Amino acid sequence: MNDPFRRAFGPVVGEAEQRKDAVYTAGDFPIVPSSGVADCLPLDLLPQRHQRPTWRDSSVNPPELVQIFAADLKLTQANEGIRSQKATRNITEIAEAICRRYEFAAISGRLAVYQPPCWRLKRKEETMNFFVRATKQLFPDDSKYLSDRQYNEIAFQALHAESTEHLKNIPTPDYRYLACRDSLYDWHTGECLPHGSADYRFAVLDLDAASIGNCDGPHWELFLDDLTGGDDALRQRILEVIGVILSGFPSKSFFLLEGESGTGKSQLVNFLRDVLGESACLALNHLSQLGDRFTTGAIFGKLLCLCGDVPNAPLTPKAIGAIKQLTGDDLIRGEFKYKDIFTFENTAKLLFVSNYPLQIPDQEHEDALLDRLVVIPCRYPVPKALQIAKLHEHLHKEAGYIIRLAMEALIDLEARNGIFTPLPEFLEYKSVQSPDSEQLLRDFVKNCCQLKEDAACTVDEIFQAFKTYTPSSKFDVTAFSKLLCRIFPEVRRSRTGKARGYQGIQLNN
Repeated sequence: MNDPFRRAFGPVVGEAEQRKDAVYTAGDFPIVPSSGVADCLPLDLLPQRHQRPTWRDSSVNPPELVQIFAADLKLTQANEGIRSQKATRNITEIAEAICRRYEFAAISGRLAVYQPPCWRLKRKEETMNFFVRATKQLFPDDSKYLSDRQYNEIAFQALHAESTEHLKNIPTPDYRYLACRDSLYDWHTGECLPHGSADYRFAVLDLDAASIGNCDGPHWELFLDDLTGGDDALRQRILEVIGVILSGFPSKSFFLLEGESGTGKSQLVNFLRDVLGESACLALNHLSQLGDRFTTGAIFGKLLCLCGDVPNAPLTPKAIGAIKQLTGDDLIRGEFKYKDIFTFENTAKLLFVSNYPLQIPDQEHEDALLDRLVVIPCRYPVPKALQIAKLHEHLHKEAGYIIRLAMEALIDLEARNGIFTPLPEFLEYKSVQSPDSEQLLRDFVKNCCQLKEDAACTVDEIFQAFKTYTPSSKFDVTAFSKLLCRIFPEVRRSRTGKARGYQGIQLNN
């Protein structure tokens, strides 16, 4: 089918089912679940770009937004238009009417709609459903005469309208404001500001700004005392990490929650997911997904990228490269399936959770990675008899208290140029280690060999000595040789007419 909507968005799945099921009433327009704010506004209530009045009293909610249109819209010559299937003129009028009601942006061929309190990036099926519902809301009597193809044409015209902004580089939201359900919260001054489309935010926190600093936190204080063992430095670091994640504060860091089961790691992660909501959080099944082709596109607009179960295995070069890219200063290249590439500044912080120390190969040459790692060590298991079931739900109810503490910690962090609170050495001990294979070889060289420029030995004699030192090792001679030369670059391979050897190393006498 030569269909303009299909050219822009791809084929629509289940068109026949969609025609059968797409029965809507005037009150069936979608509502933002987390906020209760209507998807559509009257003309006189549409937010104006770059205008931001201020409410200084954070306890006062912004004016109520009402789901109502200013007046019914009428089509010209309807009897000669849609109803007689001569819809060209009427289709254009419908598309123009929808463009007057909403603000649209196009990102790599995908449509974004400003639906207060934030922008919504639509998937293919969501785009079609949006225009069906918008048309039925504006023209309830005439919309029933439209076919799927005509709805496609409406969507195509709206996507290519002059008022639709086509964005290649996505503006980064101002990290000084928390986007809450009711308003933006200035965490420096405590002021509440109205939402606006100029911010290009694609998610809001699941709490009201009016609640920040206006509730108590008995469950949080008990939980934090258990998690930190009463250590003030660790308490401060946890609050700093929460503040950085929720605000999108520019920090070239990634975070590791490391420790045995029962210490509260999962409860802290679930609290963050509850407050962020699905629209601001991306969960990975495995760290290797970080380097996948479409993962960076999925990270766009998020505040948290989470891997909740890092295995007891070394990080792969692919994962290490992706971590460096996502925590750097450069623009990120994103891509949606079957769409163009776009660029954006990453706001999503990386949070890894593991019961084991993080294994980083060739640590001596990964200073850039290690300098960006911020560890939250979890060393104090809570007995099962004292654990509170679904504690994160209680913490979510105390989010206003927790976030106020986190923002105070973030202000201190900002004053220190983003340097996180240092911890006592015993807390961070062994949170990061070399892979077991590397450590075995390092121990062997330290205990059984000498590294000096004029030293020499054969491959066979040093490999046999290594097998005697570590009889359970599964290394073959090729893997052993490659790892030895990578870890100790001063060791060089050599070859004579009789045997292969090494320069720069020899066995102890």
